[in-house]
Amino acid sequence: MHIRVIIDEFGHLPLTALRPTQVKTWTAKLKADGLAESYIYALHSRLSQVLADAVHDGLLGRNPCSRKTSPPMGRPKVYVATTAQVWALHDAMPAALRVAVLLGAFAGLRVSEAAALRTTDVGFTRSVVTPER
Repeated sequence: MHIRVIIDEFGHLPLTALRPTQVKTWTAKLKADGLAESYIYALHSRLSQVLADAVHDGLLGRNPCSRKTSPPMGRPKVYVATTAQVWALHDAMPAALRVAVLLGAFAGLRVSEAAALRTTDVGFTRSVVTPER
């Protein structure tokens, strides 16, 4: 999807014709069209990556995308599962992995912490999990 939006805007231009002001105008137009700041930032980042490759390959002298043309990053959407969704995921997992879902969702453990967890890290009587590794 990202690349289609970029091609639609700049695909007709030779690489050497692209100017920083055009990039800045494009991101302003995307914002005026109502696109989310985080999506506009992602589009700009993708364009910058493509143009950085062109610089690396010697096709461009410099990248027209820079901090000056970069839009604000925006706030990414945070997705939080409901309790019902966590239990549905738990029930859908193979039995050997169900505890990992619960440790992540309710104890807040990361994958590496859950993988390294030992029985000595769990206070069963106090319902406390303290990963040491």
